[in-house]
Amino acid sequence: MYAVVEFLDDHEVAVVNADWVLPNGFCFWPPFKNASKLNKCVINCVEADESWLKLKVRKFSETSDYSKARERVARAEETSQVESDVEEIQPRKRRQPIRFIESSSDSEDEHQKHPSPPKINTSRLSMNSPVTPSTPQRSVEQIRRQFTTGAGLISSTPLAAPERPIAPKPVAPAYMLQIITMLEKINQRMDDMEKTQREQTGKLNQLLIVAGVAGPELELPASLKLPMSTIVECNGVMMSLKDKSTKESLILHLSTIGGTNAKEVTKRIMKVLFTDTLATHYNWKGKGDKTAFSTLIFKDIIERAVRKNPMTRYATDLEINECIKNWLRYAPERMKKVIL
Repeated sequence: MYAVVEFLDDHEVAVVNADWVLPNGFCFWPPFKNASKLNKCVINCVEADESWLKLKVRKFSETSDYSKARERVARAEETSQVESDVEEIQPRKRRQPIRFIESSSDSEDEHQKHPSPPKINTSRLSMNSPVTPSTPQRSVEQIRRQFTTGAGLISSTPLAAPERPIAPKPVAPAYMLQIITMLEKINQRMDDMEKTQREQTGKLNQLLIVAGVAGPELELPASLKLPMSTIVECNGVMMSLKDKSTKESLILHLSTIGGTNAKEVTKRIMKVLFTDTLATHYNWKGKGDKTAFSTLIFKDIIERAVRKNPMTRYATDLEINECIKNWLRYAPERMKKVIL
């Protein structure tokens, strides 16, 4: 989902990831100076990081179509109109965004190089006195003679620009084309293998459940009531997890939740363990008045459960921990959406 916003510091309109826009009127902005990196972040809906800039914005609209969002930006830059197709008469003044300005020295030098024009003395002018041109007047005979002889005529046909030589397009060698073709086939085969593996894993889990092999092991002890919604419930569950068999039962249960990548699996596990209300009491390092999630026993349990999933067996601790951080960070926003 994309959002069209106006940055209030420089009144510039842009397309951003809708998840970057915070309820408090601020918006995350990537700290990249490269335009291509910025576009990739927006188009691919990259999740915001806490290290990004936070800028004051005014949100106009949201849309799932990136092309439509760009059209609204273009319309807003010219007419200050985003939602409707009717353009206003007054055009918007464009200026360079503050978030892209490196230094003001260059612009100051340009103003110094080009002095301002002299002011016109309007005290001598009046409404009744005509303004006389500075160029000398010519007689009708002089003008007729000039056009009769052809002197001073300016051709209305512009001079043709000299043709530039067209550079030949580079042609890739034959062996490079063969390598590219082979890589495309390998990539397609890997996608097919991944799809087949996913289907087989799902069928295998169903067979195990039907055969009764995994059923008893997937049942949670009565002391583990999920999801936890209060700190008191969380402390009680952590006391129960000191028992090794209880801990292993929870890991096995969480590993069957499913998912195709580390991000998806981790999010599903967090939803099973915690409500958004309880998640607001934690962050990764325990900043402010919150508890450090990285010191809890749930960190190790989640990492092991994610890697028990056949599709995410090679997920690293860094990948899993980043997903946990983001899920905890956006818990207050999820609560507001539920209320709305």
